[in-house]
Amino acid sequence: MVEWNTDNSRYEMTVLGFKVHSVFQSISRSDKTVFGYEALCRIEMQGERVNIKRFFKILEGFGEKAEFRFKFYLNIMHLRNFRNSNIYSRDVKLFLNLTPCFFKYFSVGDDLAKLYLPLIKEENVDLKQIVVEIVEDYCPISDIESLYKGTEYLKSIGISFALDDFGTGWSGYSRMAVVQPNYIKVSRDMLVEFGMNQPQEDNLLAELNAITSLQGITVIFEGIENIENYNVAEQYGADFFQGYYLDIPKTYPVTIAKKDIPTPVNKFQLNSYLDNMSIISTRV
Repeated sequence: MVEWNTDNSRYEMTVLGFKVHSVFQSISRSDKTVFGYEALCRIEMQGERVNIKRFFKILEGFGEKAEFRFKFYLNIMHLRNFRNSNIYSRDVKLFLNLTPCFFKYFSVGDDLAKLYLPLIKEENVDLKQIVVEIVEDYCPISDIESLYKGTEYLKSIGISFALDDFGTGWSGYSRMAVVQPNYIKVSRDMLVEFGMNQPQEDNLLAELNAITSLQGITVIFEGIENIENYNVAEQYGADFFQGYYLDIPKTYPVTIAKKDIPTPVNKFQLNSYLDNMSIISTRV
């Protein structure tokens, strides 16, 4: 599932003919030193860049379980590339994106502890370095309980949580109440609307600053594209900063290929899972 690419010195995935690889964007302190990296993916087909939304639209056709397997192994790929690159340090955090519905697979028995955590631990990244970003996607009421139980379990073993793109989509105070995150990542939309325009009486950035300060939540401002964005973020209580003004997402060559990592058994491989399905062709 996760393959070594000698030419590009990195681990990649091949799914339905698409090549998927990791890129990392730094999250910085006010003194410009790196606090952590957010892992993102880039997707190509025959050397051409593919829109990520298009790829996930294709993947949706195979159902939630196939999508779950892909996203799990995607993060294994990110962990492996991070751990073996020159950006790795025990003091640096790695932010991994997950949808809120992802956690409903962790609320059944002890599958997480027996099947998935061992694969994560094989990558030799301290669990305390991992920050799971819950993206702004919709989470049905029926999945709220599993979201809560999943996040609580992972917190108990040292993993931290962030709410991604706070102020957009479904990433707001109600999700904050469920997840009780360690970090809030303020969206660029919120930064521009309430920070770059004229001061307003109901300024949600000021409100968020007060609430996160009271609750001891670390605040990261995303979408920092210029010095003005940076200054506004600092004004509204930013602890850390992320955006193209500071760093663009990029690959980092892996210096040591770990050849002794066992291949997961077939029933947990996405390609094996998809190959056994007949409802959709694997040719694209």
